[in-house]
Amino acid sequence: MTSPASAKQPADGKTPRRKVLVRATGDRLPALQLTPRDLAILHGVYVCRALTTPQIQRWFFGEAPENRRGPTVRCQTRLARLFHHGYLYRDEQATRLREGRQPLVYFLDRRGAEVMAGYLHVPLRELDWQPRDNAAGAGQLFLTHLLKTNDVRIALELAAAQSEWQIDPWLDERSLRRRQMKDRVELPDGQGRTRQMAVVPDGYFALLRPDIAFYHFVEIDLRTTIGLSGRADRRDWARRIQAYVAYHRSGQYQARYGSDTFRVLTVTTDRQRLSHLKTITEQVGGKARFWFTTFAALAQANALTAPIWQVAGRSEALSLLIEPES
Repeated sequence: MTSPASAKQPADGKTPRRKVLVRATGDRLPALQLTPRDLAILHGVYVCRALTTPQIQRWFFGEAPENRRGPTVRCQTRLARLFHHGYLYRDEQATRLREGRQPLVYFLDRRGAEVMAGYLHVPLRELDWQPRDNAAGAGQLFLTHLLKTNDVRIALELAAAQSEWQIDPWLDERSLRRRQMKDRVELPDGQGRTRQMAVVPDGYFALLRPDIAFYHFVEIDLRTTIGLSGRADRRDWARRIQAYVAYHRSGQYQARYGSDTFRVLTVTTDRQRLSHLKTITEQVGGKARFWFTTFAALAQANALTAPIWQVAGRSEALSLLIEPES
């Protein structure tokens, strides 16, 4: 009997991609006994809301050595079993022709949510999870932005795990967008009036050690924001920087987060864009509070100890563990 996956061959004779989104049933369901690493994966997918196969591999299985696929195969095999047993849901990302296939993206599914509720000692209804969130095709720009934010989070988590530092808490964009977390500042519009602007970062985290703490907001730049606009009602990069400056001066930050200072970490697409954003930041009064790097630099070096961060008002690259003067 011909299987559904092989019933229709393409004209070029190549084997079509198997139906990776169909769960196995009956005697085809692979055996599974949850391990501590499985629980860590479920928790990672839960707190990040969505992770791709390479992200999960990097975080929980390690990088594959050159010419060896051991970690990759182990990761893919484990994720397949968690998917088939209903702990994770997976979907394909929308792709452009020039990009080729993108990695599968994983979300927490109902059985995984039930495990997480027990792990965190909360009722399932109080878990910050909804089945409707499990769709890669819905809001592709949002998903791309979320996955890029998670690249930054994973890089920082792995770097902290190699040192005496700890990241706690981490608040993502969806949490920061909630009404009770929103703060607003007033900015001049250039016409003698002021306009309110909400301060909604892409992330917030505290980097802790017993003797010191650094507090950070995270900004993910995918070149979708205009750097400097002539319109006062346009939410360009310059006004975003001005909003952070006003936020600190207003005292609202100190009241909400219990700290006197913070840094804004911006991760962007390339060095040219980084230089452009850094220049605008300096022009509108942003100083040593604003730090910049690229996704490529973050993927290739230790996010905490390597000198991969450019700082507004400074020429040299710094480590994130160095506090320059404001």
